[in-house]
Order: sequence, then C-alpha cells, then structure tokens
Amino acid sequence: MEKILNKSERTRRRILDATAVCFSRIGIEKSSITQIAQQAETSRALVAHYFPVKDDMFIEVVRHLSKKFGEELKNTRVAGESRLVSHLRANLNFFIDTPENFKTFFLFYYYASLRQDYRELNTRMTEQTLNRFAVDLCDHSLEEGRSMPIEQARLVA
Repeated sequence: MEKILNKSERTRRRILDATAVCFSRIGIEKSSITQIAQQAETSRALVAHYFPVKDDMFIEVVRHLSKKFGEELKNTRVAGESRLVSHLRANLNFFIDTPENFKTFFLFYYYASLRQDYRELNTRMTEQTLNRFAVDLCDHSLEEGRSMPIEQARLVA
C-alpha cells in the first residue's frame, strides 16, 4: 500500500527529483537554485525554503534517491524469481529507467572520495546494500537447496 504524502512532502520530493536532474545534466557547481526551481516547476523562494544551503541539497538528493530505490525494491518480486535476482533486476532497472539517478550516484561516489561527510554517508549506504545482498544470497542458496551461513554470504557480497 502506497503511503499518502502531504503537500509539503510531495513538494520536497519534487524539488529533490529536479535537483537530481539538474546535477546530472549540468553538474553540481553549475546548477543554480533558479534552474532547480524551473525544473521543479516552482519558485526560487520555495526551493530556498526547503533547502537554504545548496551544499546540503546533494546529500539530501542521494538520501532521497536511496529511499526511492528502497521503496521500489519492496515491490520487485516476480513469481518464480528469487529475491536476489529480483533485487539485482530492480537495481539495474532503477538506473536504466532514470539515467539522472545513475549520474547523480556516480557524482556522489566521486565527491565521497573528496569529502569526509560524503564518505561517511557512502560507507553507511554501502554497508546497508551489502547486508541486504548478503541476506538475499543466503535466501537464494536455500531456494537452490544449499545452505550458506550469513557470515559467508557477507564475504561474497
């Protein structure tokens, strides 16, 4: 069941989606609040209200895209397909269907090599992803009639 969002949260998400598009098309430094507002079809003042510091927008965009991806993973299971395969397929589709998400994540990985705060967020997100895939790998091995301890799956993932 899809969560019903209030107007404020819908606006915030629309701004974050527009920011991802702008960042992926013209870069973080060249993206202006005006361009983001135009992409989001809203005013500069509203963008500034939600995100007073442009630097903070990038981390918020990455968090937003991560949550969005997590929501899509919940509904990806296809009958007869293991959870691991479903998650891998959803992962690929998320980036194929929305190239701006792919570019935004790659920008994030680049900046994570330069900035400590981005590196810390990247580390947490990577650990969560690896843990999710380790659990999926264990489940997949059980579905295949084999058993794989979670510690071994974490090493593989």
